[in-house]
Order: sequence, then structure tokens, then C-alpha cells
Amino acid sequence: PKFDIFHRYQPTLDRDAYASIFALDPSLPIVLFAGQPLDSQVDSQDYALDRQSQAIEDLLDVARELGVQVIIRQPPAKRTIIDQKTRLKIETSVDFAIDGPVKFLVSPEEALYHAAAVLSVNSTMLFEAVLMGRPSISMPYFKFEQIWQKLDIARAPDKDTLRRLLAEALAKGKPMVSEQGMGWARRELAAGAFDGAAAARVCAEMTRIAALPRREAMRPGIPEELVEGHT
Repeated sequence: PKFDIFHRYQPTLDRDAYASIFALDPSLPIVLFAGQPLDSQVDSQDYALDRQSQAIEDLLDVARELGVQVIIRQPPAKRTIIDQKTRLKIETSVDFAIDGPVKFLVSPEEALYHAAAVLSVNSTMLFEAVLMGRPSISMPYFKFEQIWQKLDIARAPDKDTLRRLLAEALAKGKPMVSEQGMGWARRELAAGAFDGAAAARVCAEMTRIAALPRREAMRPGIPEELVEGHT
């Protein structure tokens, strides 16, 4: 059900309104970087955040080369992910903007919808972008166990690869994942399909279970709490 909203998402803002919120040019591509607190990937959060900062720095440089705009979406956490040097670069440029972390100007769904491409170290927004039909690029600037690698999302572990992949993503304008990777996602995350109807299927299954005789409802595989109080 978590992913239902991304199926045929309808935006609340048009392109001009969205761009104006961040003082960006609606006629130019806008890419989104989804920042993370990175407090669980490796032992040292400081190291992970430092590598993420380098990823952001490289993205800003490459974006300037390619003539695209960037929004850095910070994670909803107290600790900032943008150092003073990078913040100054963003705040003094008409092509870059920051959203969050205390108060966000737009919803994550709206940010994804209006993005020409979505980048992150390992955020779930990489996959959500795929479901919304947007290209996404992972930036694993340090080694860690990455769930989205199973999806075969494009990976840019360095600046040169980022430059090539971002140019490709902007040219294609569609998800850069393999069918094998999407097959894994459908098996592991959707029980078959990302069609916007997962919540309806869950409700239908719970209704079916509730209608069963208690003995049958308690068969292996069905959590007891779903039939607690069942007569």
C-alpha cells in the first residue's frame, strides 16, 4: 500500500508554480537529490555524511556543466547534511535550492513528479521515482549493503560516472532499471504488481479471512492478531 500513491500520481502544482516556490526557472530541467541521515549504513555516521557531502558537491558541479537546476531535499532530521561551504554555493546560485529539514515546501510525491531525475545515496525515493516513471541514479560514494542494487538502478560512485549517467537520464527521461530488477521488486515489494491497488487487495484479503471459520482462519501463515476475537 505504501507505493500505491505513485501509480498515475496527479500533481497539486503545475510546473510554473512548483518552480516559483524554489525561485527556479520552469523552462530548465530540475533534478532532485534526496538526502539521508545515513545513520545505519556504516559504523561512522560522520564518514557517511562526509561522503554524501562530496556526492552533493559533485552533483552541483555536473549540474552546472549540463545546464540543469538542483533541489537538495534534506531528510526530516535535526542534523543538517549540508556543510557551510556547500550551503554557500547553493544559496549564492540561482540554479540551486534547498528544501527542509524542519519544514518542507512540497511533499515528496510532488518533488518526485517535477524532477527530471532523482539522485541519492540510497533513499527509497530512488525506487519511488521509478514507479513514477522518472530516471533515478544512486550515488554510493562509500561501500555499504545497498538494497536498491537488486533493482539494477543506475549507479554513479564517482563524478565521471555521474556526468555520463545524468546526461543519459536527462536524454532518456525514463527509468534506467532492468526488467530483471523490476521483477525482483514486484516479487519482494508488491506481491506481483505496482498498480495502485495494493491497499484494496489487502482489504479484500482481510475481509476474506474474517469471513472464515475460526479453525480455518488460524491455519499456518495467517497472523493470529488478524483473527483475534473471531467467532
